Amino acid sequence: MTQEDQIPLLGHYVEDIVTGVKGTLNQLLYKLGGSIQGSIQPFSEDGKSMPDAWYTDLQCIRKAELPEGRVDVSGMVTPIDGTLASSNYPLGMSVIDSFTGVKCKIVNKGVHMNGCVHYLCVRSSTENGETKIAETWLGQHRLVPENAEPVAPTLVQPDPVPQQQSSLRPGGPSMKVPKM
Repeated sequence: MTQEDQIPLLGHYVEDIVTGVKGTLNQLLYKLGGSIQGSIQPFSEDGKSMPDAWYTDLQCIRKAELPEGRVDVSGMVTPIDGTLASSNYPLGMSVIDSFTGVKCKIVNKGVHMNGCVHYLCVRSSTENGETKIAETWLGQHRLVPENAEPVAPTLVQPDPVPQQQSSLRPGGPSMKVPKM
């Protein structure tokens, strides 16, 4: 099964056939060692709290019947085209964080049902003879291949709001507060 074949599972109500955990499949996680995991977000029992997501191997996930009264969100998944799903950054690739200049290796890739793709990048450093490992999740937009010239990020400034000549101000009409 290719990565593009797995993406249609995102947003579906699924079950972990080993543990019985049920919920919405909200993320696929591709790992350097070759395993693929899915993140199952269970429904809240009380309607107020958000239970922790459950990660399990993809081969343990199957579609399940949506409980009565629950909303099917499988049609609300942001489409992810093949180039974004496959991405230009394969696992194991050395990349540079364009914001900080830090060099790291990609070890995991997460594809979310909202269309975001994030990478778990790991770097090591040696201080006083001790090797330290640091890891961080970075968005695809921040990464450049190690052998490419890093490009400084550009910030897009919003157009200035024109000054209004009426009693209206941004956010609504001018309100006079009654004196007490």
